[in-house]
Amino acid sequence: MQVYGGTVRNAAQQLEQARTRGEFVANCARRFHHLHGKPVGEAERTSWLKSWPELASALMTAGLGELWLGLEYQLHGSGERVDALLLGADPEDRLVAVVVELKQWSACEFFPHDPLQLVAYGRECLHPSVQAAGYVDYLDKWVRRAELEMLVRGVALLHNAPPALVNQLRAALSSVPTSGHIPIVGAEELRTSQPLALRELMGCGDLATPSPEQVQRFLAARHAAPMSLFDELNALLKGTPRFTVIGEQQRAYRALMRAFDLAWQDRTRHFIGVTGGPGTGKTVIAMRLLAALPRRARQLDVQCEAKYLTPSGTLRWQLERAAGGGVTKGLFANVDNYADSPLQGPEVIVVDEAQRVQDAEVTIAKLLRKSNTGVFFLDERQIIRPNEGLTIAQLEKLAEDSKALFTHIDLDSQFRCGGSQRYQNWLNDLLSLHPVTHPWDSEDYDVSAAPSPVHLQAWIDQHTAGGKVDRIAAGFCWPWNHKRPEQSPLLDEVTIPWTDPVTGQHNTWARPWNAPHALKDKNGNPIAPKSPGWATDPGGHNQIGCIYTSQGLEYPYSGVIIGPDLVWRGERWHADPRRSKDRAMKKLSAEQYLPLALNIYRVLLSRGSAGCRVYSTDPETQTLLTRLLPAATG
Repeated sequence: MQVYGGTVRNAAQQLEQARTRGEFVANCARRFHHLHGKPVGEAERTSWLKSWPELASALMTAGLGELWLGLEYQLHGSGERVDALLLGADPEDRLVAVVVELKQWSACEFFPHDPLQLVAYGRECLHPSVQAAGYVDYLDKWVRRAELEMLVRGVALLHNAPPALVNQLRAALSSVPTSGHIPIVGAEELRTSQPLALRELMGCGDLATPSPEQVQRFLAARHAAPMSLFDELNALLKGTPRFTVIGEQQRAYRALMRAFDLAWQDRTRHFIGVTGGPGTGKTVIAMRLLAALPRRARQLDVQCEAKYLTPSGTLRWQLERAAGGGVTKGLFANVDNYADSPLQGPEVIVVDEAQRVQDAEVTIAKLLRKSNTGVFFLDERQIIRPNEGLTIAQLEKLAEDSKALFTHIDLDSQFRCGGSQRYQNWLNDLLSLHPVTHPWDSEDYDVSAAPSPVHLQAWIDQHTAGGKVDRIAAGFCWPWNHKRPEQSPLLDEVTIPWTDPVTGQHNTWARPWNAPHALKDKNGNPIAPKSPGWATDPGGHNQIGCIYTSQGLEYPYSGVIIGPDLVWRGERWHADPRRSKDRAMKKLSAEQYLPLALNIYRVLLSRGSAGCRVYSTDPETQTLLTRLLPAATG
């Protein structure tokens, strides 16, 4: 998706004159609102007005008017946007994509301990070549090569940067050879270079007009299946990651590493809170820190170990298994157990899903006393039980009380649900104490209302037959017998009466909850994984998961059953804790339970990376869903 897609020449003609320039930018702003479900910020719109004419002029001077240009191109499967993307054909008629990172900088400040982290106009930024290199790597990996052969390049275009700044930025790249292939073009070169030289500087020296078929194949290309953190974790912890962190994730990771550097070198206590919604990469960043911090400490001759803590037993079980034991043994621990254990030495604590820490103020205070540095990853809208709950404001106060520095980093771009920030915004609006309802009319994420649980199951079975990992999760509104003997048959505990809208026949759909123990048939084939492996392991699609087996995880296609504990009446949500079978909810009033129920279903409805189907057992709520969502077609 992009706010403009067409030839460089067409964009340049509209950007050349003040009258048409304003109209062009206004059209792009309307397109942005349609694509992302929110208006473009005033600062970003101003940057378009200043940078797009400079880009178009440079490309026209270089004789590149017939290349395809995409402005604010959104990377598939992510919420990140490339400033500009060029498409051309090389002499062998292969499609070539050129990432253009645009900056208006005429000056910036370099961090002394990290020359690739900069401050420009009061805002922390990544080095533009490093940022572009991340986008190049991401683009190079996302496309299915069987469908589209493509080369990817990049350039950082700083149209206001004087030669001294350009030289400083180039010199800073000496510490990161992998980003040195992204050239930097400054104001002097744009003004004085001959057309052929400018083409070369911008990585387009050999490019000709792409055919309409090449452009269409690029726009229609399907996103390759994303890497699984669990599949790649062992390599990541060994220092050989294949995961690409880009944009906000990349900036956050480098800011965290710099904060730890300063804390160690200045011998100060420093704690950092990182907030972000579902799919913003909190656990990915946590794992990269877990791998990088000990190596960095050794470089600085600092005695340090890193410890990953989480209150989520399911997530910890998945990570421990993926890490593979060996040198990683002991890296992962339960928050409460670690907080109450004797102090064992200087450790950096990396706390994931921190919003789920029980008795948070007491437990977090213990953690802060045990360590000098640490990072806490949390999402306040994923607090799901009454005895849990850590907010960023509480964390900041606790850090200040312990005489430590505190930094807050926020992540916004998300990499789940097809990378659709619009879907996440829509979901946040709907599942709110003050809900805003508007129909889902975008094609950037596949979400629909299932007419019955049978249709929901058929959709999951269809994708499972195609080799996908797909799951149905439900609200905790049916009893779960977690004490059943091992190898005893699973019982259909989730039972839903439903009426066929065509025949009027009354039916009952039934499935078992996720199994407390792994089950196999007489030939040793898996029937059901034990509950921590429900979201990932063979057989899990035949059971129904809940909030405790899905939070922190993702799977390609997600079915969600909204139970009778959350219903729509009038123009707002109503919660009934009596309909929940979660013992933690029994003593809550309806008002106390409502924000937790909304959070629970927000989590369940944001697990699917490629698509989601949702069904409510309550007729009025199902009517709302069918009014807001497209009808499920397959």
